Amino acid sequence: MALQFTCLDYEGVRISCDADVWRAHILQEHPEIDEHAAVVQQAIREPLLVYQDRDYPDRKLFYLTFPSPPSARRRHVRVVVEYHQEQDGAIRGLVVTAFPSRNVRAGDRLLWASPTMPR
Repeated sequence: MALQFTCLDYEGVRISCDADVWRAHILQEHPEIDEHAAVVQQAIREPLLVYQDRDYPDRKLFYLTFPSPPSARRRHVRVVVEYHQEQDGAIRGLVVTAFPSRNVRAGDRLLWASPTMPR
């Protein structure tokens, strides 16, 4: 399996993004993300907000300001990461998807907010 990228999340957990997921899912569905791969990684490393997914307890949702034109309606990038425990006991994460988003989804539970988050 080829990797698009690997980074550590804000808690130090290793997160990987499979190259096939990046190309066949993320870029196919959300081509505007193509020029912003670094923003996706930054959202994982230095998020403004982290939520627990309301439907999948093993997933976290990372939010970071999306660098779009001021008139754009999408203000954040949302990165969905699914966590699992490996045989050696280590927790790892896999990027499921990433896309621009206007709002935080109702029903997701806030886990963490950056101290630099504008109030």
